[in-house]
Amino acid sequence: MNQEPLTTHNNFSVPQIFIHFLGSNFLALLDKGSTLSFISSDLLTKDQVILPWDLGLIELMDGSTCVPLGYIRLKFRLGNKNFTRNFLPLM
Repeated sequence: MNQEPLTTHNNFSVPQIFIHFLGSNFLALLDKGSTLSFISSDLLTKDQVILPWDLGLIELMDGSTCVPLGYIRLKFRLGNKNFTRNFLPLM
């Protein structure tokens, strides 16, 4: 049986939403059970300051671990509401 990976944008079993960030809309994973928010470091601009992360390894859903580049406080819009949240940039 050939199955598509869960990370494809066409798979409706993964809850995804659009958020507005830095003047553009981005597709984001909606995970209400997550205690951390991640962002690709490619989406950040050079003038955004990444603060040091000193809380060690993070265990991901598949059991693998990673260390973020740090953390950054970002403003984004979801629908008509504005939010500010800490994000962990990953490479």
